[in-house]
Amino acid sequence: MKTTRSFVVGAALAFITYSSFATSPYDGIYADMASANSYVSVHTNADQMIVTQYEILPASGVLFTSQLGSVMPRQVNTWQLLQGTLTGSTASLSGQLMFNQCNVRLNATFTNTSLVATVTSASSSGAGTSSTMNCPALTTLGPLRFNKIF
Repeated sequence: MKTTRSFVVGAALAFITYSSFATSPYDGIYADMASANSYVSVHTNADQMIVTQYEILPASGVLFTSQLGSVMPRQVNTWQLLQGTLTGSTASLSGQLMFNQCNVRLNATFTNTSLVATVTSASSSGAGTSSTMNCPALTTLGPLRFNKIF
């Protein structure tokens, strides 16, 4: 009896742990088809989705200073976060791009092996109003294509 109870409790805990990490077939890592240095990571829970974009960008002449010292690297690793909802195979996402200079909304359409993202609106963020970033131009980029690699 005690063994049966332990098994049932263990199985219930395993189910609860597994179900709290709900995933969709679209979760994973995608590589940018136009750039060897750009990836997105997709994570869902029910109809909620977050997407992080990781890029390696050239940074010649950019000085970074911290408590440990200063460095002028040849490249910088960046990441940007978008969040929103998933309906069927399409996600409506919003967030900031271009070093937080631009507020964006985009649609991402998924298949089992790829995603295609299109910026539907873009405007300057509070930080972007003091820069020369042309945020509305993001809507003219056309579809951004990514292949699922994990």
